[in-house]
Amino acid sequence: MAVSDVRPEALCEGHTLTLKQEGELKTVEIERAWDNGRFAFLKFKGVDSIEQAESLRNSAVLIPEAEYRDLAGDLLEKRSHIGMTVFDNRDGRKMGRVVDIEEYPTCDTLVIERAEQETLLIPMVPGVLLSVDKEAGRIMIDGAQLNDLL
Repeated sequence: MAVSDVRPEALCEGHTLTLKQEGELKTVEIERAWDNGRFAFLKFKGVDSIEQAESLRNSAVLIPEAEYRDLAGDLLEKRSHIGMTVFDNRDGRKMGRVVDIEEYPTCDTLVIERAEQETLLIPMVPGVLLSVDKEAGRIMIDGAQLNDLL
């Protein structure tokens, strides 16, 4: 199972997972979750040493079917954003055009092509991505959340 096959909320702090190792089941709670752009890392509550962490090596992570993404539908939905124009909600300023979608373990991003500037990656997360108007071909983002990037 790839991390990208699981809904992001399934790997958030406070969520519980069931591990299966040598036929035995163990429930663990995610204390902290982070990624480095390539891999997702999970710190479980009560697992505080290298030895305790190594004891979980090769465990299968059992995730309820409801936590899986509808991968075909999800990808098709995201791909429909390509070609749309992105606007900043603060002043209505046009940010650029979506040219691709990149998938990362923690969230997917809109790849925005901007006139005479570097490409911009906008995370597709609540609070940043405010609305998508398919008919008008417009995406509204909260520019205040991305101040350092804009």
